[in-house]
Amino acid sequence: MAERTADSGGAVSRPWVRWAAAVVAGLAVLAAVSWVLGPGIEWWMRGVDGVQLADGVSAQEKDALEARDKARGRIVAYGTGILAALAIWFTASNATSARRTADAAQRTAEASEQGLVTGRYTAATDQLGSDKLDIRLGGVYALERVARDSARDHSTVMAVLAAFVREHSHDEDAHTDSRQLPFSNAGDLVPPVRTRFRFDLQAALSVIARRTVVHDIDPVDLSGANLTDANLIRAFLDGAELTGAQLSGVYLTDAYLSGASLVGADLTRADLSDADASGAFLNSANLTGANLTRGRFQGALLIHATLAGAFLEEAAVTGAHLHNADVSRAVLRKADLRQANLSGANLTGSDLTGADLTDANLNGANLTDANLRGVRGLSEEQIREAAGSVNGARFGPLEEAS
Repeated sequence: MAERTADSGGAVSRPWVRWAAAVVAGLAVLAAVSWVLGPGIEWWMRGVDGVQLADGVSAQEKDALEARDKARGRIVAYGTGILAALAIWFTASNATSARRTADAAQRTAEASEQGLVTGRYTAATDQLGSDKLDIRLGGVYALERVARDSARDHSTVMAVLAAFVREHSHDEDAHTDSRQLPFSNAGDLVPPVRTRFRFDLQAALSVIARRTVVHDIDPVDLSGANLTDANLIRAFLDGAELTGAQLSGVYLTDAYLSGASLVGADLTRADLSDADASGAFLNSANLTGANLTRGRFQGALLIHATLAGAFLEEAAVTGAHLHNADVSRAVLRKADLRQANLSGANLTGSDLTGADLTDANLNGANLTDANLRGVRGLSEEQIREAAGSVNGARFGPLEEAS
C-alpha cells in the first residue's frame, strides 16, 4: 500500500507520484536528445530557421553544416533551460514535501508530549487529594515539574496549588507542632505561640513563591488563606491577592509584594524586613508588632491600618497614605516619610528619631509622647497642624528641609 503523510491542510502526499514523474521526465529527455541528433535538426532548420535544404543535399556542404550546428546549439540551449526548470521544480517539490513531513512529525510529537503532560497533571492533582502526607507532597512537586516543563500549563498549576492552600490552610491540622519562641517589640506584647505550617501546604507555598513569574497570566490568589507562621522568604508575590489573609507571624523577608492586595489582612508579628511592598494595598490591615525594617512602602495605602508597636526603622514610606492609621509606639527611626499622608494618624509614643518628615501631612496627627529628636524636614507649620496633640513630645533641634 502506498505511503501516506498528512500535511497541515489535510492533503495527502504520494512519493511514488514524484518518482514516476521523474522517470517519465528522464525518458522524455532521452527521446528529445535522440530526436535532436536525428531528423529533428532538419525539421528545425526548415520549420523554424527557414533554411532551404534540397532533398539529398550532401552532409559535407559547408553552409548546411553550419546552419545545422547553430540549430542544434539552440535546441540544446532550450532543452537545457527546460531541464533546469524541471530540476528546480523537482527540488522544490521534494523540499515542500520534506517540510510537510517534518511539520507533521513535529505536530505529532507535540500532541504526544502534551498528552503525557496532561497525564502527569491529572495524576498529580489526584495525589493532592490523598489522605497520606507523603503522597500529597509528591503531588505538589509533580505539579511544579509540570509547570516547569510546560509554559502553557504554568498558570493552571499555580492556580491549583493556590486553591489547595486556600482550601486546606484552615484544616485542624494545618498548623501543628506548637512551640514557644522569644519575641520582643516596642510594646509590652505577650510572646506568641509559634506553629509549624503543615509540610504539604508549605511545599505548595514554596513552589508558588519560586515560580517563573514570566509565565504568569493571572496573579496568585491566596485571599482568605490562613498562612500563620508560613515561610515566604524572598517570595514573588507582586500583585498577589491576599485580601483578608491570616499572615500572623509569616516570614516575608526580602519578599516582593509590589501592588499586592493585603486589605484587611492580619500581619501581626509578621517579618517584612527588606520586603518590597511599594504600591501595596494595606488598608485596614493589622501590622501590630510587625517587623518592617528597611521595607519599601512607597505609595502604599495604609489607611486605617494598625501598626502599633511595629518596627519601621529605615523604612521607605515616601508618599504612603497612613490617614487615620494607628502607628502608636512604633519604631520609625531614620524612616523616610517624605510626602507621606499622616493626617489623623495616631503616633502616640512612637519613636521618630532621625526620621525625614519633609512635606509630610501631619494635619490632626497625634504626636503625644512621640520622640522627635533629630527629625528632618519638620517645620513649624507641620507642628501647628498637629497642635493640641503634641503633649509630651520630645523635640530636638528642628532641621528645616533644604
